[in-house]
Amino acid sequence: MKKLILSVAVVAAMSFASCGTSTKQAEDKGEMLRTKIENCKNPDSLKLYVKQAKEYAGKLVSQGNAAAAKAYLDEVTPVIEKKDPSASAELKGVCCGADSKAKTLAKQVADSTSQAVDSVKDVVADKAGDVKSAVGNAVEQTKEGVSSAADKAKEKVGNAAEKTGDAVKKAAEKTGDAVQNAAEKTKKALGV
Repeated sequence: MKKLILSVAVVAAMSFASCGTSTKQAEDKGEMLRTKIENCKNPDSLKLYVKQAKEYAGKLVSQGNAAAAKAYLDEVTPVIEKKDPSASAELKGVCCGADSKAKTLAKQVADSTSQAVDSVKDVVADKAGDVKSAVGNAVEQTKEGVSSAADKAKEKVGNAAEKTGDAVKKAAEKTGDAVQNAAEKTKKALGV
């Protein structure tokens, strides 16, 4: 059991380490290119480094990190302009591309957010209508239930009154019969 837990912990630690180093490697690549450009004295090598810097910035933009690409280009462009102004023109397209891509992404996010808000509004309105309808139905059912209960109560009271009346009649008849029987017995006993 301990070996299993230990191996899981080792795998987790390795995965965390690998994720952290890939980001660090990407940052190191950008820093390494900047250093190469600063120290470069050969114009052909400089063009190669500019191309690599452009690819690196394009990679950042494609990963959705346009702000980092713009920051990197803002850092590298002045150094390139000092060495070869014609080479720096190649980077300006990437910078603008990063800006336009960021603007496009921001517009897409705003549009999708607007659509989501509209969708939520529609759903809430539909649900509110459903709730109003359900409440109205519940009120109607309650009214019908109360009316039905009142009718049943009236019927039961009427039945109870009728049964009570019948019971009173029977009791009166029995009392009358008992009084008559008692009177007859009394007459017989007195000889009348």
